[in-house]
Amino acid sequence: MNKFHLACMALLCLLSINAYSSDSFTNVMSLTPLTGSGGCQPIMVCPPDVTIDGGIQDIDGSRLPSASVAFSYCGTPNVSYKDNVGGNVCLTEITRIWTATSLNSITGDVEIGQCTQQISLLPECKLICPPNACVDVSDDTSIASLGTPTASNGCVVLELWNDDTESTLCDDVQRINRVWHGVFDGYEGCSITCVQTITVGDSDGPTLGNLPVNMTVNSTCDVVQWEEPIANDNCTIVTMTSNFRPGTSEFPVGNNIVTYDAFDQCGNMTSYSFIVNVLEDGTHPECPDDINIVTDDINPITVEWEIPTYSGTCEECPSARTIGGFNFVGSMEGSNYYISTVGYNYADASSRAARLGGHIVSIGSAAENQFISDKFMSHSIYIGLTDVGSEGRFVWDSGESLGYTNWYNNQPNNHQGNQDYVEMMSTGEWNDIEDKKLCFILEMPCDYVQQVGGPRLGDTLFPGTYTVSYTIEDGCGLLQCCSFDINIEFDNTHGKEEVETETETEEIELIDFIQDGKDNSLGFSIHPNPFEDDITVSITEFETVRKMYILTADGKLATSINSISSVNKLSTSELNQGVHIVVLEYATGEIRYKRIIKL
Repeated sequence: MNKFHLACMALLCLLSINAYSSDSFTNVMSLTPLTGSGGCQPIMVCPPDVTIDGGIQDIDGSRLPSASVAFSYCGTPNVSYKDNVGGNVCLTEITRIWTATSLNSITGDVEIGQCTQQISLLPECKLICPPNACVDVSDDTSIASLGTPTASNGCVVLELWNDDTESTLCDDVQRINRVWHGVFDGYEGCSITCVQTITVGDSDGPTLGNLPVNMTVNSTCDVVQWEEPIANDNCTIVTMTSNFRPGTSEFPVGNNIVTYDAFDQCGNMTSYSFIVNVLEDGTHPECPDDINIVTDDINPITVEWEIPTYSGTCEECPSARTIGGFNFVGSMEGSNYYISTVGYNYADASSRAARLGGHIVSIGSAAENQFISDKFMSHSIYIGLTDVGSEGRFVWDSGESLGYTNWYNNQPNNHQGNQDYVEMMSTGEWNDIEDKKLCFILEMPCDYVQQVGGPRLGDTLFPGTYTVSYTIEDGCGLLQCCSFDINIEFDNTHGKEEVETETETEEIELIDFIQDGKDNSLGFSIHPNPFEDDITVSITEFETVRKMYILTADGKLATSINSISSVNKLSTSELNQGVHIVVLEYATGEIRYKRIIKL
């Protein structure tokens, strides 16, 4: 293996505090300010621009949200808006100017914050065109044959006419765009349109290229990959479907037919099939059965199961897993070795390694010492040897007995009486040192059993369906897999009063740790924030996170995240505008959280 150098970097975490809070986002008057420094000028976040089908009567209707965030350091601001209406009967344009005012008690001035929302009102009446059509060249394309539009919402059409535009798509295929125009009662002077598309003479199906060939795999656990076919059509857009996709391990033993169907816009279809032959069933013999639970508890519950075990004798490690904050450097004699990407004090390094299921490296032979030394050329690293418990009596962090040593000349010497830890220098020799921040080598036992999907044992789960998946693998060719479902159903037969009481208690407990108005987001970050669409939550020590969920600002559960990794892309489509809190619960019981703002 080629030598390489992995440099340690110090990490400085800059924590920011979002000064927004609200106990309701449907009523802007109930906004609660946070304490902190700053001016009195209110901060506002406008609701998004909207387009609504309907008349001017909907301007104050429920379909128009109120301002989502208004905040001032000088107390709850007063919020109002003014509408400037323009446009015409076909399109009414409303510019809504939101204004928040707050009194500065020191200067006596009224300070103002504003934002602008654009509201577009379209006519309530619509033309509903006849369906698009594909016909032969000899077929009738007249209005009598292909239909006329209808009106929506019981509207009355006063005038109706159409314009046809013909074009050539390809070869002998023609396209007719039939544009219908209608004038409705109450909307005189406004022409409403819809378009009917008629394709004439398209009888050829799509063509398929880049076709996969028949293939054979050893086990049902193998992830089967292939390049998907490429579909083209002489004229129109193609839609392609398949009963299997590449990258799946869902094939049972035997011959499995994979079929691709390609359709053009006229319904012409071309199909192609190939076979995936699976030789043997790789399911682990002790894989748990599906777990079905019915609960009347509104709180998340803990589900127990037996983790599959490896019973082989192979000492060769399978492919190493990725660990956040570490780089994999190699395997030897049943262990995987990683180097931390940042420096740690010895106690922190030992604690971090233990949480991950390993330890700071123990070295039992010259071969292992050389193996580790070969990975580094210009800096020292911690190894798991210390005499902090009894001066001069060195022991391994792992508890293994000390046999092999490789001390540098005249070491250990406990210089100045405070050298209780051991570094491996770039030469591979050992030296006792005082406690300081160094990178360290993490030694992990071979991951013969790896969880590759679903919640982990000990996680608390809300009602729903979860799929738990494991792979059991060694470096000698064994590959087994295990997958089972956890189905949790909430039984709401208990009285409403009891459920409401429990919910209220839960909300108080949830908001208790965030009532000081400060974030505690050390170890994770959220981008973007504020946001409009999805967010990405990056977690440094994601392996130790037991639960992640998002709360509303008043402590109600908005959503929970079932599968947690180092980088988590979360959909926020179900979140209302305003302030929410992302909460992480760690295995140690520690809770970290950060406010986010949806615009």
